[in-house]
Amino acid sequence: MPKLMRYFSHATNLLQRRQIFTLLSLFSLLLSAPLFADQIRLKNGDQLSGKILLIEAHQVEIETDYAGRVKVDAKHIAQFEIKAPVAVKENQFTKSFTSTEVLYDAENDALKDRLIIKNHGIPQSIPFDKSLIIAKVNRTTLQPKTFRQEFSLNASAIFDNDNSRLSRYRLKGEYTLEYRLWRHATSAHLYRKRDQSKTKDYYYHLNYSADRFITPRFFWQGSIDFQHDWIEDIRNNLLIGTGPGFQLWNNTRSQLSLATLLNYQHIEYRDHAHSRNPQLSLKWDFQHALYNQTITFSTKGSVGRSFNRDVTLDLNLNAKLAYRLTDNLSIDTGYQYEKLKAKRGSNTNRTLYLGFGLKWK
Repeated sequence: MPKLMRYFSHATNLLQRRQIFTLLSLFSLLLSAPLFADQIRLKNGDQLSGKILLIEAHQVEIETDYAGRVKVDAKHIAQFEIKAPVAVKENQFTKSFTSTEVLYDAENDALKDRLIIKNHGIPQSIPFDKSLIIAKVNRTTLQPKTFRQEFSLNASAIFDNDNSRLSRYRLKGEYTLEYRLWRHATSAHLYRKRDQSKTKDYYYHLNYSADRFITPRFFWQGSIDFQHDWIEDIRNNLLIGTGPGFQLWNNTRSQLSLATLLNYQHIEYRDHAHSRNPQLSLKWDFQHALYNQTITFSTKGSVGRSFNRDVTLDLNLNAKLAYRLTDNLSIDTGYQYEKLKAKRGSNTNRTLYLGFGLKWK
C-alpha cells in the first residue's frame, strides 16, 4: 500500500509539472505573438500591428485586434513589413508569384516607390505602383478592381469693381475612369473675363480621350477635342486624333505619359469660312508630389501643326500648383495658355488663376 501511494503521488506531481509547462508555453506564445504580426509605421510616428491582408491601388488593408480592418493610403506610410507567405501580381500583364517576406521603406531614397520582396531568402526589388496587388496566400484571387475613378472640380473668381470693374470666372471639371486595360479621361473648361463692362475673353473647351494599354507602358490613344470662342477670330476648333502613347512612370509620387497623335482638324472662322487640316501633335501629362505630398505640381497639354501649313502652331498648355488642405480640398494656382495660329486668323488666351479645388475618388 505505501508503494502504491508513493506511485500515485509521483504520477500526480508529474502531471502537475506537465500542466504548468503547458501553461507556460501557451503564455509565452501569447506574449510573442505580436512580435510576428505585420507592422505598419506611419509618417506621423503612429504604428499599426496586425495582419496585412491586401495591398491594391496604393491602399494597404490591415486587420487589427483593436480597430478591425483599416485601409491606409500608401502616401501616409513610412514603413511596413510582412513576414508571411503572400501572392504578388505586379500588373495585369504578369502572372502572380509567391513571396515569403515583403518590406517597404519610404525613408530610404534608394528604395522610394519600390518594394523589397524575398522568396526563399533571395531579395528582389519591384515597383510599388497603382497596378501592384499583394494578398495573403489562399485569401483572395489576385484580380484588380473592376474600375477606379477620380473626379476633380476647380473654381476661381476675381472681382475688382472699385478701379477697373474687372471680373473673371473660371470653372474646370475633370473625370478619370480606369477599367481593366482602359483609361478614360474627360474634361470641361469655361472661362470668361470682363473689363469696363466689355467682354475680353469668353470660351469653353471640351476634351475626351481613351487609352488602351497593350503593355504595362505602351498604350494606344483616341482623342476628341473641341473649343468654342465667342471673341477671337477662330470660332470653333475641332480635333479628332489617334496614335501611340507611352507611360514613362506612374507611382505614388509622380507620373509622366507622352502620346503622339495624327489628327483631323476642322476650323470655323468668325466670317464662317472653314478649313480642314491633317495635323500631327505631341501630348504630355506630368504630375509630381512635393513636401510629403502636401504640394502637387502638374502640367498637361499639347503642341502641333498641320501638314498643309494652314496651321503653323496649335498650342495648349496648363501648369498648376495645388496645396492640399485635406484629402479632398486644395488651394490651386496656375497658368493656362492657348495659341492657335492659322492663315486666316488666330486665337490667343492667357489665364492666371487662384482658386479652390475639390477631388473625389
